[in-house]
Order: sequence, then C-alpha cells, then structure tokens
Amino acid sequence: MALPTVMGDLDFWRHGDGLPFEFAWRSGVDAVMTAHVVVPQVDAEVATCSYRWLTEILRGELGFDGLIITDALMMAGITRRYAPDVAVVKALQAGADLLLMPVDAVGAIAAITQAVADGALSMKRLDASLERIAHARQKIRNAPCCALGNWILCPIAALPAPLRPLRSKPHPTRSRAPLRSSWRSPTACPCPSPCSNCRKLRC
Repeated sequence: MALPTVMGDLDFWRHGDGLPFEFAWRSGVDAVMTAHVVVPQVDAEVATCSYRWLTEILRGELGFDGLIITDALMMAGITRRYAPDVAVVKALQAGADLLLMPVDAVGAIAAITQAVADGALSMKRLDASLERIAHARQKIRNAPCCALGNWILCPIAALPAPLRPLRSKPHPTRSRAPLRSSWRSPTACPCPSPCSNCRKLRC
C-alpha cells in the first residue's frame, strides 16, 4: 500500500480530522497511536517519524502527556520510505514512546543503542518515555480489580461472562509468563546498561 497523503494545512486539520482526536485526549485518553501518513503542508516527514507532529503539535500545542505509540513499523507505509533501523530511531527522535512491531526487534534494539552511543538520540529523550511507560503501568496496577490489565486477579464470579473462560487453568499462566519476562529482562532496555528508569519497570 502506498503512503497516504492528506491535503490541507494545519488549520484544516485542526477543524476537521483533528477534532475527534483532540476531544479524546482532552477527555483523558491515556495513549495515542501515530499514523503512517504525510501532510505535506505541515511536514514532509511521515507523521510517525515527525518531530513537528509528535512533539511540537501533539505534546506542545495540544498538551498531550500520555503515551505515544507508533502504528506497526513493519507496514509498507514506513518500510517503503525508511530502512527498519532508521525508522525506529526516527520515531523515537520524533517523540514516540512505544515502537509497535518493528521489522526486526533485535535489530531495533541495536539501532537504538548505537544512536545513543553516537549522540543521535539522547538519554533524556528515552528517560521521558520510560517515565511515561512506568506511569501507565502503575496506573493499570492501581486500577479497580476488573479494569483493563487486572482481570486475571479478579474473582471469577465478578468477571463479565465472556471473560470467565479465560480464567481456566492454563490461560493466566500463559499470559502472565511473557509479561513478567518482558518486565524483568535486561534486554528490554535499549540503553547501553540498564538505567534507573528501566529498573523501575520491572515487577
């Protein structure tokens, strides 16, 4: 699929496509997903990798301080324009906090580590994302029993009927094991050595 192009300037976006999204984050939404689109009159860069969109507009002008999650980085809208190792670094430089489905996860970690070593990506920038991720995880942990993320801990009788089969014997174990592993693994941190924020994320 070709990279979509959206015509119109920033005012056009503010009074059209941007309205439902602004309503959502002003209503307290915790995360926003980027789009692999270009709005040439605003920025020639793909929005997922655009500092103008993610940091100047979304963070600066609109005041959104939740998580910014990329759309899948293995999609053609990104891979036809950037090499996989370039895309992950550009998305973080732009202001993304979480990189969804990179083409090569191990290669992505290596590219991020190298960008930090080269000074192309600052630890201050990564620390800001790690703080947001830690805050989001804590919010889930503190949520009521049956809220998103905590249904495994909820008494079966209190669960909505469609979720009750998921509490059968193998499901909680299978779903928790990779989750715990990802929180505890030192390789989950792209820093040259595990930093204080990364340690905070582990259970």
